[in-house]
Parts: sequence; structure tokens; C-alpha cells
Amino acid sequence: MNVVSCHSISDLSSPDVKLVAVCGRNYRAQVCEEEPLEQEERFQDAHEAWDGDESKCQASGTPMLVDHEDGIDEAPNGSYSCRMEAPADLHSSVIGKGRAMLHKLEREAAVSITVPRKGAGVHEITIEGASQEGVASARSRIMILLSQARRRCEYNYFLNIPLCNTSAKAVERLDSLSSSIIQQYGDRILTSDMFVKPVRLHLTLAMLKLLTPAECSRAIGILQETPLPQAAELKLQGLEYMNDDPSSLDVLYLKVGGAGTRCVHEAAETLIRRLEEEGLLDAEEIAKQRLFKENGQSNIKLHATLINSKYRKGQSEKPVKGGKGGKGQPDRVPFDAEGILATFGDWAGFQQSDALVTETPLTLAISHLAGSAPNGGYKPLATRSFQ
Repeated sequence: MNVVSCHSISDLSSPDVKLVAVCGRNYRAQVCEEEPLEQEERFQDAHEAWDGDESKCQASGTPMLVDHEDGIDEAPNGSYSCRMEAPADLHSSVIGKGRAMLHKLEREAAVSITVPRKGAGVHEITIEGASQEGVASARSRIMILLSQARRRCEYNYFLNIPLCNTSAKAVERLDSLSSSIIQQYGDRILTSDMFVKPVRLHLTLAMLKLLTPAECSRAIGILQETPLPQAAELKLQGLEYMNDDPSSLDVLYLKVGGAGTRCVHEAAETLIRRLEEEGLLDAEEIAKQRLFKENGQSNIKLHATLINSKYRKGQSEKPVKGGKGGKGQPDRVPFDAEGILATFGDWAGFQQSDALVTETPLTLAISHLAGSAPNGGYKPLATRSFQ
């Protein structure tokens, strides 16, 4: 969905006008449909920073937002001010090089903008001006800058289902599978460090960008308070891949099945919609991650990564021309999985009657991408069991 122009309050009745959430606030905007991204493009972003030229915003599909005047306070002397939530890591997008963007905003909206000093850890910006309209205008422009800067941020959390982080039996069986693969097919390309540790095995439901304590708190509230279905067990059985050439893979997955898959999809749909309502996951991110089908049902492919070439130690740390690392990413050397699939494709010894069954009740988690829990798994921000 691209936002291409702004509208007044009366235009909300138009079918082409929708409410767009930016940094937890709602704005009216006209929208048009865009082609969905291919899978390999879903996390790429080519948006440029807004420089104050609204014609460029229209051309690139950048939000042209109409601000409301709520949240703007009037002082006894007749001046106006507002405090807006603004992640500290994004303040530089409002300041600009040599404070040029900040001065431009202040000059054009006739306001004074206070941005906390770098490193203060204060996640807000204050705007003051002689007119309510000027303060509202500056706020909406800052929202655009923050929204664009957020798109360029890396994901730092993810909504997921841990699979084996407390089960000694599951850890033992997965370690045995990994050891067997290494013994038969390990070489300088397929190395042991490419295997995901059993305690970090998980199902990813959505990638998140939570940039302030307030955003983390809202996400925790959604996870803890949203009604969820009662989940049955999941089964991990067999191996699969997602491209057409098993002799040149970057990732090999464990298949996920069992009665619990339907419950997981229902929970994912509900939680992602709630995150969207709270402004923690916008429509553009949902489209990039391809989280929903056209009918609104979950489009998440449930899989548990077992081997990933990006974890290989000693490979190039710099992008290589023509490599598979992607823009700004290290080159990745694929591995040949034909022998692995022939031998372990059905996960020998783990047939339907003996599939690895996950613990019940299943657990949902919002976890940090960086850092580890004491057991070596992902460090959770919050967890909740299906009940």
C-alpha cells in the first residue's frame, strides 16, 4: 500500500481514504495498491529520507499525512506546544546534517523544536509555536521523517514460538540428528557452526522494530492480554527447502506439522492485527513480510531452520560482487544438500509414529534478536503459554 496524497477530515468517507498509523498516531491518507514483493525482497527497503519537498514524497509513495490538533496544549500566554513520542535512535532524521533539517522545519512552520541531546535516552520531541496550525504542521512533518527513518532500521525483536528450549529429550534428539549429518556430509562448506542450536529452534511469526520502552510495553500488553485459541501439539518431521536447487542451498528447514498448526496460524493472525492497531507493525511491513494472504488469513510458512549458511564462521565479512549476501550483507556460500535430503529427508527414525513432538502447552514469545538467555536460547522480552 502506497500513501500518495493528503485529505481533509470530510474525505474519510471516500473508499480510497484510510487511517494510517504512524508512531502510534492515526492519520488520514489516500492509498493505492502496489504489487507484492518477491520473497527475497520482503525485508529490503529503498526509501530515501524526506528533504521537505512534498513532490518527491508523492513520487516515491511516501506518506502525505494530515495531522489532527489533538494533543496540542495551549499555554496561558496563547502559545501552543506538544510532546510527541520519538525514538531516540531516530532523532538524527529530524535534526539532519548540520541541523539543516531541524532549522528548515522550524522556519517553515514558525515553531521551536527541542530534540534531547544524543545519548540522553529520552524518546520524545517537543514542539512550541505561536499557532496551533504551525505546531500541528511541524508534528506531521516530523512524523513523516520518523516513519521513513524507522523503515531503514533493522529488526530488533521477533514474535515466535520456541520449540525445544526446555525439553532435554528434544535437545538430545536434535543434537543427534545434527551430529549424524556432520559425520556423513560435513566438510569445509558444511560446518558444525551452521547448525542452529536446539535451544534456539523456533517458529518465526513476525519481525518487529520496538524502539522505545513504551513500544516494548505496548507489545508486552498485546501478547499478555489478547485472547488466544487453545493449541494442540506440533510435530517436527523431515527436512525441506525453499528453492529449486537442493545442490545449492543457504537454508535447510525442519518440517512442522501436527494439529497445533491451525491454532498457531489463528494466534498469529490475531496478534499481528493487534500489533498493527497499536502502530507497532504497519501495513507496509506486513506486506513486505507477506504475513497475510489476499483473503486475510495467515500466510506464514511454519518452518524451523536447522542449517543456515549465514552462521558459517570464517566466511567473508564484506559484500562480494555477485554474492548471495544481498545489499550490504556478507557473501554467503551455499552448500550441497542433495545427500542430506536423500538420507535424512524423512528424518530416519522419526517417522509419523515417532516424530519429535513439541511441548504442550506451546509458548508464544517476543524475543530479542541480539543476546542470549542463560540457557543459550533467545532472550525473551515476554512469553505466554497457549491455554
